[in-house]
Amino acid sequence: MTAQPLGFGLAAGAPEETITAAALAAERAGLLSFWLTYPSPPLSGDGLLRLSAAARATSCIDLGIGVIPLHEHAATAIINDLAEYQIPVERLRLGIGSGPIAGSLDRVRTATRELRREVDCELTIAALGPRMCTLAGEIADSVLLNWLDPNHARQSAETVRDAARRVGRRAPLIYAYVRVAYGLGSDARLEREARLYSSLPFYAAHFERMGLKANEVAIHAATQADLRARLDTWRGVVDEVIIRALPGQDTIADTLAILDVCIEAFEVVRE
Repeated sequence: MTAQPLGFGLAAGAPEETITAAALAAERAGLLSFWLTYPSPPLSGDGLLRLSAAARATSCIDLGIGVIPLHEHAATAIINDLAEYQIPVERLRLGIGSGPIAGSLDRVRTATRELRREVDCELTIAALGPRMCTLAGEIADSVLLNWLDPNHARQSAETVRDAARRVGRRAPLIYAYVRVAYGLGSDARLEREARLYSSLPFYAAHFERMGLKANEVAIHAATQADLRARLDTWRGVVDEVIIRALPGQDTIADTLAILDVCIEAFEVVRE
C-alpha cells in the first residue's frame, strides 16, 4: 500500500500551547498541512490569530484555515486580517465558505476574484452540495469537503473534476476533513459537535442528501486497531485527508495521541 497524503486540524478554541505543539509535531512527522477552524458563535476561538502562532512555531508545513464564512467577512476584511496577523501567504491555504444565506454561489465567485487580486496563496473553497462543488471545480485551487463518508467524498470529487474538465482547467486538489474522535471523553465531544452541526440548516440538508447522520460519517474508535481500520477506508479517496481531531480534552497529550495513530495508519514517513 502507498502512503496517504495527510494533514491535521484542530478547533481554533484549543489552547495555544496545544495548537503550536500539534503544528510542530505535524511538520516534524512530514504531514503536508496543519489546519484550524474559523469558528462562528457559539463556537469559540480566533482562527487566524491562532494560525499565526502555528506559523511562528513551524517553518515549512502548509497552513490551512477551514473556513472563513463570507457572509460574515468580506474579502477586504480577510485581506486586512492576513496582513495584521502576519500569516505567511506562501504557506497559506485560505479556506472560504459561502455561509448560510441566499446568493452563496455569487458571493463565493466574487470573493474569489477579489482575493486573487490581492493575496498570492492557495484558495480553498468549502463545498457541501453539487452546485458549490461545480463552482469550486471551475475556479478554486483546492476544495475542502466536510462531514461526509468516503463514498460521498468520491462523488463530490468527481463533480469537482467534471466541472474543471468542462471549462478546460486543471482540476483543483481535493481535501476532506475527516473527524476523528479518540481517547477518553471523545465520544461525548463527538456527540456535541454532531448535534451542533446537525442543527444548522445547510448542514442538515447535506446530511439529508447523503441519507446519513453526522456521527455516522465521523470516526469514533475505542482502540488503535479500530481507528487504523476506519482510517483505511479513506485511503486513496481524495488528494489529502485532513484529520480533524476530536480529543476528549484539548491537551497536548490527547491531541498528539490522535496524530500518532493517524501517522502510523497512513504510513507517513517521519523526517
